[in-house]
Amino acid sequence: MAGARPARIVIVNKDGVVSRGLIKVEPTAAGIFTSRANGAGAPAAVASADGRNFNIGMSNPDGTPVAIDAGNYVSLFGTGIRYRSNEVGVSIGGMNITPLFAGAQGELVGLDQINLQIPTAMAGRGDVDLEVTVDGKKTNAVKLRIK
Repeated sequence: MAGARPARIVIVNKDGVVSRGLIKVEPTAAGIFTSRANGAGAPAAVASADGRNFNIGMSNPDGTPVAIDAGNYVSLFGTGIRYRSNEVGVSIGGMNITPLFAGAQGELVGLDQINLQIPTAMAGRGDVDLEVTVDGKKTNAVKLRIK
């Protein structure tokens, strides 16, 4: 898929005043949802110790991350992931990992999901940034806390 393409827009206000311009339309613009819905802090995500029972919330009410164990599985939720043209990249605290899954969530229309496992080598790292790269563009960074 090609990169950004220009699109003409026309806006007419209630008084009939017309404004015209060009905008860039990107094929993908991914983002990871956060617990405070502001793109920062802990992700709106769930974790699992066994990869089957996702019963660990990833954020505190104030938007800070909940501590999880290295080796845990994580399901992140976001947008702009399913229609990518390349593989999805994930970086946790500067360590690149390959996600287990990246695509449509499957039950909620329009919701995308990324599943990954926290490498055991990250034990004790504390607060780290997690970034996702989709079609060469980084998403918002979210915070994880690794025990």
